[in-house]
Amino acid sequence: MRVQGRVVLLNSILGQIPLMGNAAYCATKAGLHHFAEALRIEFSRAGRGVEVHSVYPAYVKTPMLESIQGEGRTFLKPVEADVVTAEIARILQKKGSTQRGFVLLRDRLIARFYRFMPATFRAFLASM
Repeated sequence: MRVQGRVVLLNSILGQIPLMGNAAYCATKAGLHHFAEALRIEFSRAGRGVEVHSVYPAYVKTPMLESIQGEGRTFLKPVEADVVTAEIARILQKKGSTQRGFVLLRDRLIARFYRFMPATFRAFLASM
């Protein structure tokens, strides 16, 4: 039985904020967010030394994103995949941390804006 380890879940900023036109994707990423939180609690309750981390990049340059951008459905500048990889490595270097990893400060600020002023954020998105 393994009693130590790390789990890193690659999520999306859309697991933290809603974006119209992406309801199904937002729902699956929000589910992944709650899965990570529940897993963290279960490992803690069981007395296991397993850390659970979630990484929340915005748009990452991938073939899937290229098709979405072709439809004009992005509102943030995408990041390169190596930037996300570097964030995962940074999180894994911090032993004992179970933080949420936003890849860019911009993403962290957007998530906070939504968390503290959801009605204003939704109005902003609706005006786009």
